[in-house]
Amino acid sequence: MQLAFLMYPVIIATGDLTAPVLTVKFAGRDLWISPFIASFLGFIIVFIVNQLHKWYPGKTMIQYMEDILGTVFGKLLGALLVMYCLYSGTTVLRQYFELIAGGFLPETPVIVISASMVLVCSFAVRGGGEVLARLSQVIVPVIFLSWIIIFVLLLPDMKLIRMLPVMEKGIQPALMGAVPLLTWFDHFWLLSFFLPMLNERQKGLKWSLIAVVVVTLVLTAINLMVLLIFGSLTSSLTYPAFAAVRYISIASFLTRLESVVMALWVAGAFLKLSIFYYGLTMGAAQWLKLRDHHSLIFPMGILLALYSIWISPSLQEFAHFMSTSNIFFNYSIEMAIPMFVFAAAVIRRIAARDGQAALRRT
Repeated sequence: MQLAFLMYPVIIATGDLTAPVLTVKFAGRDLWISPFIASFLGFIIVFIVNQLHKWYPGKTMIQYMEDILGTVFGKLLGALLVMYCLYSGTTVLRQYFELIAGGFLPETPVIVISASMVLVCSFAVRGGGEVLARLSQVIVPVIFLSWIIIFVLLLPDMKLIRMLPVMEKGIQPALMGAVPLLTWFDHFWLLSFFLPMLNERQKGLKWSLIAVVVVTLVLTAINLMVLLIFGSLTSSLTYPAFAAVRYISIASFLTRLESVVMALWVAGAFLKLSIFYYGLTMGAAQWLKLRDHHSLIFPMGILLALYSIWISPSLQEFAHFMSTSNIFFNYSIEMAIPMFVFAAAVIRRIAARDGQAALRRT
């Protein structure tokens, strides 16, 4: 169960606020269909990672790539995955401090906001995967139940007519809307860092699949919520879910719940950044054959804080990059590498089986 709690914030932590606006640009009124289509990649990645873990138990993807692809090529792809964890961590951190600085702390230097979050995450990362799992087990249910309450409170403002007609232009808009969502679902390759820690390894696939299903339903609910409230105006909003919460007003005393959403988002961003931070330090330690990852936490934290500022000169350019080049960059790493490693592992197993059969015949 902790495995599912770990993977939930990796997708939802930033997807709840940014996924609707990225999806609606392509899918229009069919944006609520796109998560179902994108989830197929999540199921594929989960199957690949779990199968590789079954074939190479006790090892992460950084480690068994050398067994499958050889030392040189395995090291090369391992370095790409480690650097990708650094890159993803910086994008999460950048989204975090842009939202905090832009909406709540405009006079605070961004390096202070960034460094403070990295410092808090570093304590969790130092505790290891078990600490991250326990933190997720405490925080994720609160986030999940809060979104359910928000959805229920917004029901009076939702109008079904705003989602009609469904698939007016066929399935193509929904398919196009699934393209940016795939960059969230391919994060499931991070399971490879946590599967070796499971006490009941036979349940790893079950809870991984449950995580994909829950994430899909939550993204669908959030997309549907903002669509039924804003309709065609959704594409003009930067954070539609955040704006939707401002509509909540019950008996003139339950209002201004944006702070609740902000608290949920900060908690989710903390978990997501911590998981990528852990993948970065653990992956680098395994790549370098170090005894543990503790010695890398501080230097990698400095890189995360600095790169989050250097990655883009402005919010506008960062938003444009995240909705264009970032999508295909993610595909080339998070989707392509696990699939390539899995294909190579299958070929090796077939070749080994054929070789053994040939020896038995002789």
